[in-house]
Amino acid sequence: MSVISLFVSLLFLLLPFAIIGVIFKFLSKKNKDRKDSFAHSIRLFYLYAVIGTTLFLSIGGVIFTWTNAVNLILPDKPPTHVVKQELYAQNQRNKAVRGLFTSMSSIGIGVPVFLCHKRKVKEK
Repeated sequence: MSVISLFVSLLFLLLPFAIIGVIFKFLSKKNKDRKDSFAHSIRLFYLYAVIGTTLFLSIGGVIFTWTNAVNLILPDKPPTHVVKQELYAQNQRNKAVRGLFTSMSSIGIGVPVFLCHKRKVKEK
């Protein structure tokens, strides 16, 4: 194992901890007048982490819903070497429908959780 790959591995291993430490330090300075500033910082970090995660989940769900809807409406043409082209087309349609429901469920889960936690942050 080379020194560069070891350095890169350690960097990616320790970088999230450094980012979390900087965020806690920033939140602790912001809430210095509170007695429970560390507990409040952890709570705010949790709320913002959930908001960010569910926001990305919802955005990804919208993108994949659109992609699967397009695949359902405009399916790929089956390759010429496929013997059972009807079966291929049915399989593609089933994949698109399954993907559509999967991506819509990520929107259905992500948006309410996002809105609930955003409301909790606004209250504080």
